[in-house]
Amino acid sequence: MHDEVAYYSMGQVSGHAGLYSTASELGRICRLLLNGGRCGDFTLCAPETVALFRETFNLDGSYALGWQLPSMATTQLYGLILPQLERPGQVVAHTGWTGQCAVLDFQRGRYLLLLTNRKHSPVIALPHGQLNTFEADLTVAAKYGNVVDLYYRGLLIEQEAGPGTPAR
Repeated sequence: MHDEVAYYSMGQVSGHAGLYSTASELGRICRLLLNGGRCGDFTLCAPETVALFRETFNLDGSYALGWQLPSMATTQLYGLILPQLERPGQVVAHTGWTGQCAVLDFQRGRYLLLLTNRKHSPVIALPHGQLNTFEADLTVAAKYGNVVDLYYRGLLIEQEAGPGTPAR
């Protein structure tokens, strides 16, 4: 995790810096949420709690409890395909400042995890006074929408081809 405040000021311990985890553990959490709060014999929460993660209570409909609901307003984060495919709450997503993106697709029972360390790159100065840009912010993977669009294009091709059929 790239967090100077936690590292230099708080003895490398800080609760505001997000989750520290592995891809395997995050995958388990995604599967657990897609299964209504259960994974095997383990129950973390009730299905009603998971439903709160999918339901919006704000006026613009862009957020649920701890998650964003992809919409036309969030296309820069999650791409153009996703908001056109699903009703609100069928897919939830969450990003992190250092380069993480999680997308849970309840309709298809699938998830996408993008774990990068894009903030662990040199800070560069851009023209027009943009002084706090990280070099890796300029890469294709730094724009989550590109990756999410590629993922959903693959799912749509798979869906068209049918189960067991090799994709074109």
